[in-house]
Amino acid sequence: MRIGKIQMCCLCGRLFTMRHNETLKGQAKGVSQVFSGTSSNVRVQTSNPSSNGSSMNEVFDMVETLPIPAGGMAGWSSYLSANLGYPTTARRKGIEGTVIVAFVVNTDGTVSDFELLRGIGGGCDEEAIRIVKNSPKWTPGMQDGKAVRTLMRLPINFTLE
Repeated sequence: MRIGKIQMCCLCGRLFTMRHNETLKGQAKGVSQVFSGTSSNVRVQTSNPSSNGSSMNEVFDMVETLPIPAGGMAGWSSYLSANLGYPTTARRKGIEGTVIVAFVVNTDGTVSDFELLRGIGGGCDEEAIRIVKNSPKWTPGMQDGKAVRTLMRLPINFTLE
């Protein structure tokens, strides 16, 4: 029987690993670089009805200070250890690969506007989105000293051993 392993891919190329039904041990290096931004800002249509009652809110793709999960990177690692699981269907079918979820961190630290950028099926897509949707409040991204809505991308690599 193969054991499931979940790796959080950092865009810088570093990885940390969580084996199925095991907690993370030690400090995860490079985790703060797991999120990416590629341009200054974009306007996107959102479903969040906040901010002046308009559905058209500015969402920044790259900011001076990136949003930070509750408890920092150590808190994020703890949250993943306690909540992320390798889906049974994916394990049984031998499904592996990287799921990429995009979402917006709002000015109040809540997350919204979830989008699957890349999926692999077998329940992994749903698990990745569930983890992000249920995450504790974040510290919002900052631009020019103000909290701004920030677009984030989170790649999660599901690998079987």
